[in-house]
Amino acid sequence: MPKKHELYIDRGDKYIPISSTVSKAQLLAILSDNFIPYLECLKKCGRAEICRCTDNLKKRNDDQKCVVIERILENFLNSTFHIFKGNSLNMKRKYLRVATIFLELVIDLEGSLDAIFCKGLVEWYGDWSPALFGGLLRERRIMSDVATLLKNMKDFHTEINVCLVEGAGDAELFRSFRRYVRISNYDNLKNIDMLYGKDNRTKGRLDLLIRNYLTRGEKAIIILDGDGNKLKTLSSKPIKTLWENGLIKKKDIFVFKYNIELSFPSEMLIKAVEVYVDLFKPKETITREQILKAIKKRGDLIERIKEETQLNIKKVTFDSILGQLLASVAYDNFSNIMERKPEFRKHEIFRFLEFIVKH
Repeated sequence: MPKKHELYIDRGDKYIPISSTVSKAQLLAILSDNFIPYLECLKKCGRAEICRCTDNLKKRNDDQKCVVIERILENFLNSTFHIFKGNSLNMKRKYLRVATIFLELVIDLEGSLDAIFCKGLVEWYGDWSPALFGGLLRERRIMSDVATLLKNMKDFHTEINVCLVEGAGDAELFRSFRRYVRISNYDNLKNIDMLYGKDNRTKGRLDLLIRNYLTRGEKAIIILDGDGNKLKTLSSKPIKTLWENGLIKKKDIFVFKYNIELSFPSEMLIKAVEVYVDLFKPKETITREQILKAIKKRGDLIERIKEETQLNIKKVTFDSILGQLLASVAYDNFSNIMERKPEFRKHEIFRFLEFIVKH
């Protein structure tokens, strides 16, 4: 086992000593020699027939290291070696760990992609062939390790935002929105989780949830329903405890005045109900006036619609429709939307999108 003051790479079966003054070329050679496997490209690589790196191998079948993996490793070191060179011994250790885990990830992914690209191999597996595709998910463990190591290395810009919403309907609304909007402005809505899921209701659970995100280099954005009193919501004990303990910042919390549904323009809410009725064709007759009356009552929109029309709307389905409708008007850069439809700014849902874009 190496001593604390020594640098090394852990290959699993042995420790490889590394000088603190190692050059980029030397580190490239060490990593390549110890991690990148030899492969008979033309016979055993599923993508050999389309890989440009095999052009000079057409007349020979001897083993060689995968040129694709070597090129990726070389690019990684060219881009990041300054982090190793200009840092403390502790940071050098972390960098070496990141480099080896990253290389393992690339090697594993290349092998998995080779397998699922090769038609003959997929057919050979027969009924077991779905396991080849499911195997890609095993890389999550390696990626999680990389994320934990990179969280303190700002050069890699790996911080991911996770939006925590109050319930399943809110979560489906934003997932539906992201499925249909298809532009990068709203990437902060890619990762949605439920703040008040049945397992997260207590202060201890919430605390653990946020700390778990922070450990993985993820930052929480909290989205809350104000139920008519934003200040009271923001000051509720579970939420207040989080920002008092430094687990979240106030600027990362968005509180809707009532709830997410009532933050939409009335016309979009009416359209969502019409789409729902068209999809499920309920017996009840519903008028525009009834929907408007329900909207004006505030509170839980689904409950108000039921009171006015007897229509029993499924919240998650309704919110999914709302997400699609929102995507249909938010398909452009946010500033362009506001320029095209300045009246949108008075509605909370668009102020929320602006909040998301700026994070």
